[in-house]
Amino acid sequence: MCSSDLAQWDGRPLDCKLAVIAAPDDAWQPTSDGPDWGPPFADAYFTGPRAFLDAGARVEAQVAWLRDNESDLLATTPSNLAAIVEHLGTNNTALPRLRYVRTSGRPAAQQLHRASADLWGARLHDGYVDPILGAIAYPCPERGRYHVHAERVVVDVVDDAGRPCPAGRLGRIVVTPLHWFSMPAVRLDTGDLGALVDGCDCGRGLPTLIGVDRPLSQK
Repeated sequence: MCSSDLAQWDGRPLDCKLAVIAAPDDAWQPTSDGPDWGPPFADAYFTGPRAFLDAGARVEAQVAWLRDNESDLLATTPSNLAAIVEHLGTNNTALPRLRYVRTSGRPAAQQLHRASADLWGARLHDGYVDPILGAIAYPCPERGRYHVHAERVVVDVVDDAGRPCPAGRLGRIVVTPLHWFSMPAVRLDTGDLGALVDGCDCGRGLPTLIGVDRPLSQK
């Protein structure tokens, strides 16, 4: 069993075994087995090993794989996690070793947060990750709001006329990547809705998003 003394601000014990269930062409996840988690984590820290499974595998095969691999941490998409949770409930089975769950894509539904807590006693860490832009924001471990990765993107929230929305007002999330040096782009429309608010009382000082969602007509 891995320890918890290396946990970072998102509560992730770095010396645990990471199981990744993702598409083979996912640009933002490691898509092979390895002795560590891969960059950027392994560039700065000692980590446990990683194992990879194609998300195209049937859900019962995914559950068996997670159990056989004795995985401590799971990284996948919200939709795939929902399928795993449904399978566990329908078949009255469990994955007792899991202690940390992370999803990437659009923020996960509240029922997935509750399921993660009920099944594994774990807080679901659901990253806001775009398939083209990469990581945009990750949740505050204390307040549940989303802190923008300001070192790599600028996030604005605009109305239908493209004007900046006041703090707290829902609008379209547009993102300017800071590291696209060969092909600069400004205010790419994510198709998502959200609101910027004035900080977070956790003290982290990063731009803060709330209410991130994709309109039903575009989901």
